[in-house]
Amino acid sequence: NCPDPMAVQNILSNPEMEHLIHFDEDGFTVHHPLRERIDDALVDCHLHLVCTGFPGPPDGLQGVYRARIQDNEWIFTLLREEDQ
Repeated sequence: NCPDPMAVQNILSNPEMEHLIHFDEDGFTVHHPLRERIDDALVDCHLHLVCTGFPGPPDGLQGVYRARIQDNEWIFTLLREEDQ
């Protein structure tokens, strides 16, 4: 009676290894990578605080960004721009 018998397969088949952030006119949402479920790393993720300090989307463009840590700094890459 599972409402989505393919849920585990769908989750594990997602190849994304980094954070995805969707910036729109209302703010942003963060999709954390699965590895942050291990040892509660999700609780210690500071990306939400970083994004809260932004005056708007990186590059000023609404859309979906990939965020990853490089040399102790968050690097944002626009994956898909959205109409504003």
